[in-house]
Amino acid sequence: MPDVIEHGKNRVLRLLALLSAGAMCCYPQAPDSLCRLAALTDEEWQLLEGGNVVSKALKPNHERELAVAGVARVRASRECFLERFRDIESFKKSPSVRQIGKLSAPSDAWDLAGLSLDPQDVEALRDCDIGSCKVKVPVRVIQRLACEPEGSARDYSARANSIFREELLTYLQSYRFQGDRALIRYRDKDGPLSLAEQFHSLLSGWSELNELAPEFSNLLARGSPPALENVEEFLYWSKEAFGLKPVISVTHVIIYQLPDRAWIASKQIYASHYFDASLAITLVVDDPADLSGHSIYLAYLNRSRIDLLGGILGGLRRSVVRGRLVGGMSRNLQQTVTKLESSCPTQTTSRGGLCGPVLARPSPQR
Repeated sequence: MPDVIEHGKNRVLRLLALLSAGAMCCYPQAPDSLCRLAALTDEEWQLLEGGNVVSKALKPNHERELAVAGVARVRASRECFLERFRDIESFKKSPSVRQIGKLSAPSDAWDLAGLSLDPQDVEALRDCDIGSCKVKVPVRVIQRLACEPEGSARDYSARANSIFREELLTYLQSYRFQGDRALIRYRDKDGPLSLAEQFHSLLSGWSELNELAPEFSNLLARGSPPALENVEEFLYWSKEAFGLKPVISVTHVIIYQLPDRAWIASKQIYASHYFDASLAITLVVDDPADLSGHSIYLAYLNRSRIDLLGGILGGLRRSVVRGRLVGGMSRNLQQTVTKLESSCPTQTTSRGGLCGPVLARPSPQR
């Protein structure tokens, strides 16, 4: 008898959930938002519901922009995903991530103690001038190293790394206090390039994000997130393999939680190579067909402005880099799914019921 009562209770809960979804019972609003954000076709949606990771290139909004998306369904709760994500050093662990560290608030020198310039970047700094440099660094790094006396290669490397960490820390402390007003102006090429201008241009052109999450988009546009209960943030640095040179970057993570989903922005506030600006959006949506709360949809999207994509060879480079990014997106997202499903506790879920099996869902109306 208890089993019968429990079964009836579950059917009532499922019926209430379906009624609250209105006319879109088998295709509720949460997955619809995900599909619009990632521009999923009907075929891609069916692949996703069949247990596949879907990755694709998105339409760029700028000649130097690359945009990619990856979507998966994961047998894990949103709470477990966020717990794993907050431990960013473990979450991003992979052969391509050579160094990584999460910054404390306020940041201090110990936060950057494990960060080091690649030997080829140290050598590049020897010949750096403002407006002509093979590595992107704060201007003060170039100015201070220009005043350094000649010494051994080992002494120069140690001093270059020390100055780089000191000036990067000063920059990060300014950013924490002033927000986007303190964002770096890159001076590695002719004419300064404002990261703030590039970021806000990238953000304003992201129409799907602006339409689906206007409050979150406005939060990012303000440049300094307010202290709200449903918003949390942290900074981390990493050195990762990318192209011919490893890239040192610093990322500002902003997590905005709503009752059935979480929006996460990963805003690049510094990069030593290639990137003029980069913004990644992660959308974690509770699966409305799983009342146990142990199934989510996970979408990851990235829009980046790449300095190599300008000029005569920009089109050729775009096709090559885009292919690599889509392939990398698919591999990385599948690894993330595997990690989450192996580490997050799960319960037996039912995805059929009154709406029928998952693959019987009607195509989304977009």
